[in-house]
Amino acid sequence: MRRWQSRALKIDGEWKADSVEIRETIFASDAGSIEWHCLMPRAQARMHNRLGLGYAEHLNITIAPWKLPICTLR
Repeated sequence: MRRWQSRALKIDGEWKADSVEIRETIFASDAGSIEWHCLMPRAQARMHNRLGLGYAEHLNITIAPWKLPICTLR
């Protein structure tokens, strides 16, 4: 189980994994990379008093967004 809270936002949450984590390099070049780590692709989640399915992910971006070879981000 993972817990998170923000006093500034006055919110807290918990996630309990229902599946295994995923790690992928979704972009790599000489200028940098984007590493995606989905700690919990599917999880039982609670934010304040709301319960349901959720996920937890982390992006590590070492390239400036304007240097990515994309025209549109969706």
